[in-house]
Amino acid sequence: MDRIEKKIKRIMKKFVEKNKFPSYDDIVNKLKNIGERSDFSKFDYIITKKIYENPENKEEIIRLGRIVNRMGGLKMLSLCNLVLSLVYDKSNKEIVYTYGRRIEFILSEGIEGYEA
Repeated sequence: MDRIEKKIKRIMKKFVEKNKFPSYDDIVNKLKNIGERSDFSKFDYIITKKIYENPENKEEIIRLGRIVNRMGGLKMLSLCNLVLSLVYDKSNKEIVYTYGRRIEFILSEGIEGYEA
C-alpha cells in the first residue's frame, strides 16, 4: 500500500470513528427530503451501515454489495450507495465527501452489471 492509500485509510478510519452512522429513521428522512423513494428497508440499512464501518475492506464491500444486489437488485444497490454519499457529505474533507464514488468503483469491479 502506498503512502497516499495509507493516508486515505487513516482519514476514513478517523471519520468513521468520530461520526456514528445515522439512525434508520434519520436516513429515511434524509431520503424523503431529497425526493428519493422511501423503500429503504432495515435490512438495507444494516448492510449499508456495515459497508460504512468497513470503508477500506474491499472484499467485505463487494460481499455486502452482492447481498444487496441479490435481495433488491441494482437499483437498491445504487440507493445504498446514495445513503453512504449523504453520510460522507457531512465532511469538509474532499477525500471523505467523495468516498461514495470510491465505493461505487469497488462495487463495479465485483458486481456484474453495476456501473460506477
